Amino acid sequence: MLTRPWKGKTEMNKSELCVSIANRVGMSQASVEEVLDAFVEIALDRLADGEKVQLYRFGTFDIREREERQVYNPKTETYTRIAQRRSVVFKPGKELKDLRKEL
Repeated sequence: MLTRPWKGKTEMNKSELCVSIANRVGMSQASVEEVLDAFVEIALDRLADGEKVQLYRFGTFDIREREERQVYNPKTETYTRIAQRRSVVFKPGKELKDLRKEL
């Protein structure tokens, strides 16, 4: 049986993720960390180019254009204009949605 170092915790960091993957697939932790770093770099490059990054069974990262808008600051009682911008959005896949329903 695999050990689960994150069991009972509310978050899992990169190091714990690498250990879990290494145990699951039989690779060294250093190799898994290289693969994970490469994935992050490639995903960021693709998103910067305006492309989607889709992970089957997990979800899709995408870039969305946010229109310029006005927001109200109740502390100063003034309106501030936020410029148009691009932001990263995540849409969960079916299995992640199903997991969320079970929680």
